[in-house]
Amino acid sequence: MSAETSPDGEGAGPDAVLLVVTGATDRVVQDVARTLGGLVPTVVVQQVGPDGDRSLRGEQLRAGHTRSRWRRPLLTGAERVLPVRHGAGLAARFDPGFRDRLRQSDALVVLGPGAPAVARAAHDLAPQVQVLEGTGEALELCTRLALRVLPHAGIGAPSQPQPELPTGDLRRLLLAIPALAGPARTQAPVRHRLRATLWLSRDPDQRDALLAALEPVLGPDDPVLQGWALQRGRPTGRPDVDRERLLAAADALLAEADTVLDADAQAAARWAALALRLRHAERGASGGHVDDPPDPSPSRTWRALTTSAPIGREEGEQEDSGQSPGAAVRVLLLPAEGSGPALRAVLRLSPAVTVVQPAQQDLPSSLRGTTVPDALVEGRLRSGLGLPWTGYPGAGRALRQEHPAVVLADGVDQRTLLASLALPRSCRLVALVRPADLAAPWLDLVDPRRWGALLVEDEATSDRVRARVDRSGCDVRVEVVPGLASLRTDAPQAPAREALRAAVLGDLGRIGELSGSGRHDEAMALVREALGSTATAPDAALLQQAALATTRAGEPTLRLEVLRRWAAIDPRPHVRALVTEQKARLREFSPGWLPGDLPPTPVEGEPGRVLHLLKVSLPQRTSGYAVRSAYLLRERARRGEDVLAVTALDFPDEPAPAVETVHGVPHLRLTRDQVPAREGADAYLDAFARRVLEQVVEHRPSVLHAHSGHRGYELALVALAVGRAAGLPVVYEVRGLFEGVWTSDVGRATESELYRLRRALEARVLGLADAVVTLSESMRQDILARPGTGAQALDPAGVVVVPNGVDDEAIAPRPPRADLRRHLLLEDTFVVGYVSNLDHPREGQEVLVEAVALLRRAGHPVTALLVGGGHRADGLRRRAQELGVAEHVVLTGQVPHEEVGDYYALLDVFVVPRIDERAARLVTPLKPYEAMAMGLPVVVSALPALREIVGDAERGLTFPPGDAAALAGVLADLRGDPDRRAALAAAGRSWVREHRTWAALAARYDEAYAIATRATSAGGVGEPLHGGDELL
Repeated sequence: MSAETSPDGEGAGPDAVLLVVTGATDRVVQDVARTLGGLVPTVVVQQVGPDGDRSLRGEQLRAGHTRSRWRRPLLTGAERVLPVRHGAGLAARFDPGFRDRLRQSDALVVLGPGAPAVARAAHDLAPQVQVLEGTGEALELCTRLALRVLPHAGIGAPSQPQPELPTGDLRRLLLAIPALAGPARTQAPVRHRLRATLWLSRDPDQRDALLAALEPVLGPDDPVLQGWALQRGRPTGRPDVDRERLLAAADALLAEADTVLDADAQAAARWAALALRLRHAERGASGGHVDDPPDPSPSRTWRALTTSAPIGREEGEQEDSGQSPGAAVRVLLLPAEGSGPALRAVLRLSPAVTVVQPAQQDLPSSLRGTTVPDALVEGRLRSGLGLPWTGYPGAGRALRQEHPAVVLADGVDQRTLLASLALPRSCRLVALVRPADLAAPWLDLVDPRRWGALLVEDEATSDRVRARVDRSGCDVRVEVVPGLASLRTDAPQAPAREALRAAVLGDLGRIGELSGSGRHDEAMALVREALGSTATAPDAALLQQAALATTRAGEPTLRLEVLRRWAAIDPRPHVRALVTEQKARLREFSPGWLPGDLPPTPVEGEPGRVLHLLKVSLPQRTSGYAVRSAYLLRERARRGEDVLAVTALDFPDEPAPAVETVHGVPHLRLTRDQVPAREGADAYLDAFARRVLEQVVEHRPSVLHAHSGHRGYELALVALAVGRAAGLPVVYEVRGLFEGVWTSDVGRATESELYRLRRALEARVLGLADAVVTLSESMRQDILARPGTGAQALDPAGVVVVPNGVDDEAIAPRPPRADLRRHLLLEDTFVVGYVSNLDHPREGQEVLVEAVALLRRAGHPVTALLVGGGHRADGLRRRAQELGVAEHVVLTGQVPHEEVGDYYALLDVFVVPRIDERAARLVTPLKPYEAMAMGLPVVVSALPALREIVGDAERGLTFPPGDAAALAGVLADLRGDPDRRAALAAAGRSWVREHRTWAALAARYDEAYAIATRATSAGGVGEPLHGGDELL
């Protein structure tokens, strides 16, 4: 306890007191003695008279104690006959103990009838010692000493309770409090300080002791004492009466807080916090619904706590200017127990959003649970009064250091209120309101202007929330979101996810949600609306999200507009680079554009020498594209053709010799020592064309044969530019319909600007090529159906079909490996499967998984074996788990090309479950041919390109695309008919060996080269750059 002079002027008080009691003791004397003994460091009690009170444990003061031997008998006799009022004076003058004790004291307190005589003696013996004579002056001293023990109010008051008061401090308080009974308790400052003792300790037993001591002093009607007593739980047993008492007590506390609001905001806040606990006490304890409490009686304190008011800041804090223009939007997440990962996953829809979460150690424990922290209420009160606040400086600083643009709180709790106080005005608050939140005061206390949105599960909760927030007069958005609870799980419902993203992220969230859910037209409309808004200019984060959405939607022209707007407000170099790159992508589509700006460089080609332009090759890539190229070029070389291949610029992205022989054919690697970090598509093709022209000049081919690139046409563009410069014919081999495979979103693939631009460019390139090769008759018909006029009109005779095939030397039936069958747990089961990548949904492996589930339910011991890797693997595993066949669906992951044959051999039936999608309808994959060569029966989706392979049930069976039940029926029939399986397998293998060997197919290139050399090469055009999926 402080011994300094208090603001109330009670003085420091004596440190050593001599208490002399003359005559009999009464209760007042005993109280004085007890108070002095507890509040003064050193107290000596001396008693005069024969009837000394032994409870005082004092020394006996006697005149007969004199050191003079001749006086001792006389004085002893006099004491026996003199009354106390005279005898006390003799004792004081002649007892040496009095003289010694007096001189060691700061004050003398003398009580009883002999007090005047003792006082006179004291003045004579030690005039420097203060003498307090009689009970009046003694009680005044006790009051002064008691005030010294009480906590100060206002400035200098203890800011936080201790977990537990030291025993000595508590004892002194319990002695000091009764000393202030009587007239002193009517003084407001003293009452104020007495009440403050309840906030010195958090220990409930100590608070109970203080309450018991305070009630006689302050009176049973004191509102603060009543509030504490009710909070400690003294119910009547009648809920209606208890609720009325609680609300009345809360009103009284708020009214009392008004009396000190201007002078001592801390005390007002403490009383208001107690009032809030009372207002919500019976609601938190109730198991059922309890009506929300009415507004309290008019109170300045309540208005400051709940209404919109100037937002206070911590002392010394500067207003945050918000995020930098180039930053992603930052969301500060305040999750409930266990909801953090799920909510983060919903909000992290793109790099335009950063979700942060305060560390648990940054937020004190008082900001969790059901407590109503005084410091937090004080912060809100001071904010409402426009004053700076100092509560929770570490926690507030931790929140501000995250620089959030918006806060998402799962539940309206103490942390939500802290965020509203600590974060700048520009930061919005969004909350998922739980019904339990209505049993707490925080919804009332958050400044209503800070709410961006309050999301609730149902109309009943909405009505209650609206009633609470409408009190403020502010227009607060309260939205009912069915399925709100699902946002806290790993499987959020789509409408709830959409509502949350819109509420937290605004247009950014809406665009991201629409784009991510495949509603691209709506997303693009919102992007255009944001770009055209005159009221609010889109910020960098919104433009970043819009750029991502336009990419997903395949809208390159709109994307360029978005990027230009973004670069105008975001000075970072990489944003400007994105603009440059997008312009480069669009340059490909410029009519008449050819890469390289190559000068005329006539080349006289060597007859029979063909230069192939390939995007990839073996051994670095083992895709169907690379396998087809390797085998066809090998067979051409075996036929005596002088075959060369050049791979795409910078392929491979690993060390390789300048010339690498693949199956006997030289492959020229056009690698660069330094690859530009951010090279535009046009610049890349320019460099590629110049390097190919160098090879053409050196090796002098007579034909340039360009195969499809990553986007389809880009290798053809290079070949046309080089062919035009060198005067050589160009053959373009179309291996896929790449204009429609730039995205895995099947519905969007052919509905975008990118598709239209690519298809138009592909048509122009096809028209400029001297001859065209493709994989199937269905693809040939699609190529011929493309619009073209004049020189670009396609001659049907100029489009040659060279299907996929097999190497009958390497791929042949083989017995299954028993060790591999055991390893994959495929013993004693009928194995159906597919060998393909798991990247594109067109492959339809889900249909096969669903068919296996149906077969298993029907009692057929069937297992699916899916060979290949890709990002859809996890989704297929989840689907198998949902259908209850996880142990009957085996995913191998990527398998080395040389081992794939061992996996084919494990299958009883090979299934191609492609869905009905444009590329799947027209492009023939390589794998069914390999399965036939391995002696496997084949079942395929009834799509034109696949029906070409199996014929009219001659070499395989079909089922309607996407129909798992129909597929299950076909497989069940085959499982029960081994003879049918054997017949289909034999027919397929025979047909493949006769019509689909690489050796036989390679001869068809003769026709294409003859057409090309008879034709006149034309100039070129140009198109776009976006990634495309391989089909082979």
